Amino acid sequence: MFIAFGNEECLDVMETYLDKTLSRGADSLWDPSTWQLGDWLNPQAPPYDPGLSRTNGTLVADEFLLYATDLMVKITETLGQKADANRRRKQLSRLQDAFHHKYFTPAGLLASDTQTRQHSPWQSISRSIAKEKKTSVDMRLKGSDS
Repeated sequence: MFIAFGNEECLDVMETYLDKTLSRGADSLWDPSTWQLGDWLNPQAPPYDPGLSRTNGTLVADEFLLYATDLMVKITETLGQKADANRRRKQLSRLQDAFHHKYFTPAGLLASDTQTRQHSPWQSISRSIAKEKKTSVDMRLKGSDS
């Protein structure tokens, strides 16, 4: 609603969704014990249970959480709400770290390689996390050479 129409009234609903409605796990990502539909368009998933697809439902839900949090950062920045934008930016950074820890190998490879995962709309977020982590590791390694 905000992106399409600039309707600021939806902001409260979005904040409630992110801060109070979602069931979160110990890592602040989606609660893995909560069933997720995930890749519900997978043609190999059984019609009686579309959540049984090859792509892990919690992975898809976690990616959406990163996307929604990043969107809130952009919206609060656009509205000039600096304190909220900073709070969301810190929250996003913590979520990205948790996502990286949960879904990337130490070599930077993504733990899931399904077609849906490789082409999901939030893949750029995952790639930026991996790039940031690789850059951080590279900088530490270069610093240890001196």
